Amino acid sequence: MYAVRLLLIGLFLVVGPVTVLQAAEIGTLGKYGIRHVTAPQAAELIETQTDVIILDVRTPEEFNSGHVEGAINIDYHGIEFAKLIGELDTDQHYLLYCRSGFRSGRTLPLMLRAGLTKISHLDGGMNTWNAAGLPVVTQ
Repeated sequence: MYAVRLLLIGLFLVVGPVTVLQAAEIGTLGKYGIRHVTAPQAAELIETQTDVIILDVRTPEEFNSGHVEGAINIDYHGIEFAKLIGELDTDQHYLLYCRSGFRSGRTLPLMLRAGLTKISHLDGGMNTWNAAGLPVVTQ
């Protein structure tokens, strides 16, 4: 862990902080071009890319208890989940999350099969969002 921190500090000193112009490149580029982002990176993405669509794949009860502002709820366990994912606009950029990253991680292949290629995945889901002290809204 100490070596990773040193590497990140060194990278920050060489590259500098992430700027608004680099916001589209936030996060670790994973397999199939999916960007994996931390909670602070997701918050920056939302702030700098106003056209990003935020998808919450938790249950409606979980969603209503607290979600990222502007998020759309599509219940992973819902009967029409795969159909709804298949109807998403392939030209849009999506920020995807759930509670811990498990359900959203399992949603990624469905999104890829539906032709969606602009996906940012919030690693750790709402657990990391809440741990970072980022704002939530309730219904």
